Amino acid sequence: HFFAIVGLVLVCQGRVRLSTLIFGELFTSITSLGVTVGAHRLFAHRSFKANTPLKILLTILFTFSGQHSVWLWAAWHRVHHKFTDTDADPHNSTRGFFYSHIGWLLTYDHDEFLGNLRKVDMSDLESDPIVMLQKKYYGILHLVFVFIVPTLITWWFFEESLFVSFCVGACLKYCWISHRAFLGTSVLHMWGFRPYDTSISSVDN
Repeated sequence: HFFAIVGLVLVCQGRVRLSTLIFGELFTSITSLGVTVGAHRLFAHRSFKANTPLKILLTILFTFSGQHSVWLWAAWHRVHHKFTDTDADPHNSTRGFFYSHIGWLLTYDHDEFLGNLRKVDMSDLESDPIVMLQKKYYGILHLVFVFIVPTLITWWFFEESLFVSFCVGACLKYCWISHRAFLGTSVLHMWGFRPYDTSISSVDN
């Protein structure tokens, strides 16, 4: 967040090219598909079937988003749906906006959540070589896809300095895509309409 704030200051000072900002927003929107279509719909919910090239593409886009490994994200999400708004829910919205938005990532996990995370069935993803390869090498992939590649793209193609490229092209982009994803666990559980199940906090808006 520190370098993202530095990047935001650089943007406000007019020290970042317009083309860099346009590309950054397009890049963020495209990589968001790795979260919404990939990790969420395909891997967590199995809402549709995908061939190998599409799986690889969505996994790469998801890795660019920096939202942990596909396996872990899907595991969290499956527990969330099974135990919505309870202590077993990783981002329990009944604990308030800040907690459900980002606070849950900054605190110790609840024992109820950890216990159920170990029990959730992940056999389908554990038999997927693409998912498990990304999980195995996620540490280095995170460094490369979230920080190194976006920095180099911004520096090489948009002729920004390496400092601006890192702060804006990598850190600000990472922060922006993360908070866009976090809105799904905070805002989408607080403000809107409940035309279906009114006993849970998730809403349409």
